[in-house]
Amino acid sequence: MISISSEANGEVKGTIYPNPSNETFKVELSKPSNITVYSLDGQQLLEYKNIGSVVFGEQLKAGVYLVKTGNTFYKIVKE
Repeated sequence: MISISSEANGEVKGTIYPNPSNETFKVELSKPSNITVYSLDGQQLLEYKNIGSVVFGEQLKAGVYLVKTGNTFYKIVKE
């Protein structure tokens, strides 16, 4: 599980779990925000706008990815 705390002025908090995962990841945020998933080479793979929670990852291959919310990146691992 990864705890999210970003956007100092707007304070978005939440979690990404499970991490690592062999199926899907769930993101739960304290208030709606944008979430973007990137490959390690910087390619944008998924984008969710103004959401409070989302389940994703079934379309991702095994590997390491970056999840961005606000100005902060979090590492997730798909096994």
